[in-house]
Amino acid sequence: MSILNGTSLILKCMASGLPPPELTWARGIKDLTGDSRYDVGEKTLTINNIQFADADEYTCRARNRAGLDAATTELVVRGR
Repeated sequence: MSILNGTSLILKCMASGLPPPELTWARGIKDLTGDSRYDVGEKTLTINNIQFADADEYTCRARNRAGLDAATTELVVRGR
């Protein structure tokens, strides 16, 4: 995924299962818990004011007692 420096982005994670899975987000190998730039929602990750340093892999993990599944996207930040 490619995005312009200084913009914002919403990544969506769609997962289903029984019981419903718990969703978590990671940047590279570090779990994201949310702060002023990363808003971790129930099924979304919002990155505000994207900078070149935000270029990385972002992973959504869905976990329940049946197991774990994950989807990863690579974020490329372009200049204006």
